[in-house]
Amino acid sequence: MKKILIAINLLMANCMLLPTISSAQAITSHGHTSNFAGASAFSVTVAKPSTVQQNDFLLAHISGRVITGFALTAPSGWTLIRKLNSGSQFGTHVFYKIASASEPVNYTFTDSTGSMLYDKLGAVSVWRGVNITSPINVKGDTISNGSPHTLRSVTTNVDSCMILTLFADGSGSTWIPPAGMTEEYDTSASQSSYVSVTLGQVLQASMGSTGAKTSVSQYNSLATGFIIALQPVSFSTGISTFYADASIRIFPNPVAGELNFQIFSKEQENISIEIYDVCGKLITSKSSSVSEGNNLFAIDMESASKGIYMLNVKTKSISVRKKFVKQ
Repeated sequence: MKKILIAINLLMANCMLLPTISSAQAITSHGHTSNFAGASAFSVTVAKPSTVQQNDFLLAHISGRVITGFALTAPSGWTLIRKLNSGSQFGTHVFYKIASASEPVNYTFTDSTGSMLYDKLGAVSVWRGVNITSPINVKGDTISNGSPHTLRSVTTNVDSCMILTLFADGSGSTWIPPAGMTEEYDTSASQSSYVSVTLGQVLQASMGSTGAKTSVSQYNSLATGFIIALQPVSFSTGISTFYADASIRIFPNPVAGELNFQIFSKEQENISIEIYDVCGKLITSKSSSVSEGNNLFAIDMESASKGIYMLNVKTKSISVRKKFVKQ
């Protein structure tokens, strides 16, 4: 890993206003819709929630009783997160979509294989404040045969993730959410449908282990379970909004001479490096490139005035702002 030295001339501007630095903006729930389809239908249509705005994160949770494993086709713009088939009894798909400026009035999920011969149930929930370029921090899943149903712990690597648990069964159960979680929905297609879906949520303030999540179903039935950590969209400064990301670190901080920052990239790409003063004024900017893996840069801060600065690093996939102090 080579080290690239960037020589810049920094002059500290005089000003009184400091940018406000806050933690990642909280991810929030904005409602859901659900719908079911009977045994004669090979698709299920769910209405668009009325609260949807552009750049909202939409999560579709589709379950059904089957004779063989099934494969749902989602509408345009939806991405499969994970599907689970429990042999010849039950299956679940989870999809997501970033809402556009003009969403359709409903979403139809179709099983083209013809295997969903029993009732199916779908729910679409709305989440705001999710990172639209990298919405999912980590995920996991399980198939369990009998209540209670437990999802193994996963480990997040950024603060302020929204932890979601999605359970479904083929017995029409009502559900008790995992301890400490709030239930977003708990619905069954009808009293005779034998399909139910439920979603629990909790905001995880600090990165790390989520702990195992256990939900109890009304009936001692086969169930599918998913745990998904949604990544926050941004943190705010008084200057602009930047995506939260854990792929960059700076050192030493405070700095007297040379400031180092290390960035991890999944591919070779161009990089933009900017320095702001405490007023939000752009002091200098440079362009460079990064290669796949870890990349180390050095910025000569020796001639800069003492004070607070912001390092802004942007590639096509991330935009990160880090505060540092010149002493």
